[in-house]
Amino acid sequence: METFDALDFEYFDAEGKRLRPTVVERRVSLHLDTGAKPEPEQLLGLIQAYVEAVAKRRDFREADRVLLEEVQEAPMLRESVVALGRFIDANQSRRMLGRLTKRKRP
Repeated sequence: METFDALDFEYFDAEGKRLRPTVVERRVSLHLDTGAKPEPEQLLGLIQAYVEAVAKRRDFREADRVLLEEVQEAPMLRESVVALGRFIDANQSRRMLGRLTKRKRP
């Protein structure tokens, strides 16, 4: 996350516990907010809204559909978070591979 965005978003751990961002110069740290009650429903709602937005864009591969369905069908929040991580990792890996193949060779 960028330092200029860090304070504009909500952050949670995989159990729905809030994380508090701290910005020092160009570094962002997230710390568990020990005074806040876990909000797994809030986090699950954010994840579901994200997955629905991705599905509406229709700019993903068929393999991504399987990962998105895993996120939506996960029986527990933790499994939903893990499946979302796999979806994000797959997309980042594809983007990185695309960048590497487009590089000019010396």
